[in-house]
Amino acid sequence: MNRRFGYFSLVGFLVVACSALQCQTSSGSSTTSSNATSPEAQVLAAKTVAALTGGTSVTDVTLNGTATWTNGSQQHSGPVILKALGQDESSLDISLSDGEYAEIRDASSGAPGGEWKLGDKTTPFALHNCWTDAAWFFPPLYYLFAPSSSGVILSYLGTENKGGRVLYHLRAWRQESGQAPDISSMIAKLSSVDYFIDATSLLPVEMKFQTHPDTDANMSIPVKVTFSNYQDVNGVKVPFHVKKYVGGHVVLNITIDSATFNSGLQLSDFSIQ
Repeated sequence: MNRRFGYFSLVGFLVVACSALQCQTSSGSSTTSSNATSPEAQVLAAKTVAALTGGTSVTDVTLNGTATWTNGSQQHSGPVILKALGQDESSLDISLSDGEYAEIRDASSGAPGGEWKLGDKTTPFALHNCWTDAAWFFPPLYYLFAPSSSGVILSYLGTENKGGRVLYHLRAWRQESGQAPDISSMIAKLSSVDYFIDATSLLPVEMKFQTHPDTDANMSIPVKVTFSNYQDVNGVKVPFHVKKYVGGHVVLNITIDSATFNSGLQLSDFSIQ
């Protein structure tokens, strides 16, 4: 993060999108106007990453399991491999009976990007959908836990009671230096993510953000990811059950069987076309 974007296409897109959205932050998210992390958020984030990793440094992860992918009225299931490297690179690959479904996020070029594949067809992600956590399925590699020097701003929004338990509510967004104020505001909006941390275990149980149609950054669609069945793997707490909702509907239901850390994944493992 804090990249110096020398790409006129990127800046041009953000100017157009910012005009369309009037550079407003997401509903109720006036905290994205701040340019400094709150002390409460910083302390809570540190405690949460300690609960997740126990002090273990995690640079990459490979998860193996099974997944059910829902596409409209159809459900497809098969083995899944999920990988992540740092905060910006990730992949999801499901082997289905009638082909492959895959998602890749890659920022090695200096700007965030990605694509998804179904069978032989590959479709790029819209730029405005590439600012949130690449490793959405693995909390230890969230932007929430990136150092403040990386350009991540954190805010503590208090507690909420969900399902009979108290959750801490944190919000993170990205602040890109060297950009015009309207573009910085747009990036803050597009990268804003809400995290909900169990007040007892200090483990993340839910994250929320907004996605958008490829051709309409002005239309927001809610995304929610939930985590359960945390298990200790070599000192790291891994959620062995992950569900992803888009527009209120489950699109991915993932059960993890094994996790490997720091295996030496490379940027080339996440290259996009």
